[in-house]
Amino acid sequence: MWDNRIVSCCRTEEGKGFILIEGDYKGVGASQAMRVVLVNVYAPCSDRDKEVLWGDIENVLLASNCLIKCLMGDFNVVRYAFERKGVNEVRLNNLEMVRFNDLLTGVI
Repeated sequence: MWDNRIVSCCRTEEGKGFILIEGDYKGVGASQAMRVVLVNVYAPCSDRDKEVLWGDIENVLLASNCLIKCLMGDFNVVRYAFERKGVNEVRLNNLEMVRFNDLLTGVI
């Protein structure tokens, strides 16, 4: 349930694999609202499709002038090899992890 007294929605955007909501967060006892961007992600399993998705998300987040950004959801990738259980080093896609980390450090 959405409470406009806490976050008032200013803009939404839907892309293949993500939904973005931009709004003014008023918070409890806040003296003024802060502009925030929330992005819910459902990433595909395909490396090629993920690469397209990361580019799309990067573009919409870089176009926003919001300082507070929250990226959440199912990314179908890990940031570090130790996070993946049951997969040997040979099968890990290090390039995929590097690109995902680049996305996070570049826009968040």
